[in-house]
Amino acid sequence: MRKMSTTVAVCLLVLAGAVAVSAQSAYDDFEFWVPTEQNGTARLSSDESHSGLQSLKLSSTPGGQRYIYLTHVFPQGTRGTMSVWFYDTAPGQQTLYSSITAYNTATSEAFQVGVADWSGSNYVWYGPGLGQTQSSVARSLGWHQFVLRIIPTGYEALVDNVVVGTVAGDYTFDGVQLIVSGPDWRPDASYYFDDFSFVEYIPGPQVPIPAPLTTPRPPGGNRPPE
Repeated sequence: MRKMSTTVAVCLLVLAGAVAVSAQSAYDDFEFWVPTEQNGTARLSSDESHSGLQSLKLSSTPGGQRYIYLTHVFPQGTRGTMSVWFYDTAPGQQTLYSSITAYNTATSEAFQVGVADWSGSNYVWYGPGLGQTQSSVARSLGWHQFVLRIIPTGYEALVDNVVVGTVAGDYTFDGVQLIVSGPDWRPDASYYFDDFSFVEYIPGPQVPIPAPLTTPRPPGGNRPPE
């Protein structure tokens, strides 16, 4: 496995020059990302890119529950800030879930920001002790930056530099996924990810994260992420 730097931003999909690279060779170049494809595909695509020539395209296909994702597992629990650029292809539509999600396998705690099949209007976030919650940031066509920040005083979820949710507490995570998922009765969708980075938390003076700031989702109650 190629060792990922945890102190410098790491581009998810970077090509050298203009040489064409297949999806498999790209995964070989970034071996810490492991693809899973259930009723869908995870491929490099030149359709859209935030930087460079290509981005990661996660696309669903009909036939049952969709679950398409790339996973990186850390050797131990860690803290830090993860960022990824996300191309929203379906604002205003109820299609599929798509997110960056970090998790702790020992505690089953999860941290997430992205889009949900029940909200075509706004981005959503998720944290320990909470259901998936609609944020105040409206969805729009194009590239958006999703950030998960997990430090000893708490967790923050951000969309385009706007803090959309916070949970106080001392958390760690040992895995991260880029996901498209959803039930077979939702329309198919494709979403793009680019320029993933992770900066490890370095201990030092910290400002406590305040109590959760949430925007209630539409009537019907929160749903757990699929």
